[in-house]
Amino acid sequence: TCAAFSLFFDLITPAWYRSVQQFLQDERYYFIWGEKERVVASRFLKYWRKDFPHSTFDIVPGWDHFPMLDQPEEFYNKIIGLYSLKFA
Repeated sequence: TCAAFSLFFDLITPAWYRSVQQFLQDERYYFIWGEKERVVASRFLKYWRKDFPHSTFDIVPGWDHFPMLDQPEEFYNKIIGLYSLKFA
């Protein structure tokens, strides 16, 4: 439920982020970011690019925070395409 979100945001603190980021910064990740994202402030994107320098950041035009609900076919095709590239 939505009540769970308040607990989630209480747990995700700057100190927690820094502790996790130290272990993850050298890994390669593929971030998919909706161009119309409204839930997570876009200013965080520049920090994540700095914090995860080996990662890819894919800004998808027209997508918001929940593309799996709003554009399920596009989202599915994106995920399958990425999976296919990784394991081709």
